[in-house]
Amino acid sequence: MKKLSIILGVIISLGIICGGVYRFDCCKASKKSVIELAGNFQIYKLEQYRRYLQERIWTLQNRFPNSYQTMHEYRRLVEEMRQIDTKINAFYQRRGG
Repeated sequence: MKKLSIILGVIISLGIICGGVYRFDCCKASKKSVIELAGNFQIYKLEQYRRYLQERIWTLQNRFPNSYQTMHEYRRLVEEMRQIDTKINAFYQRRGG
């Protein structure tokens, strides 16, 4: 009887360990999916920053309707927005969508 309980305990323990390893293997994220998610998050942050820059440009245009084009800040914002657009377009072209 004692031998039977030891054998059953070992079999159940092995089953639990194997089940845990199998579940862990099924649930973990692949390296490719983690890299893709990180890339998507970087583009999301760039798009958010681009929206902020666009709003700042619109604010300057509304606040200084006659002289905004000669302002250094306006030119810097426009150039920075062009660079961000280039990065975003390159990401989507590389990704294929």
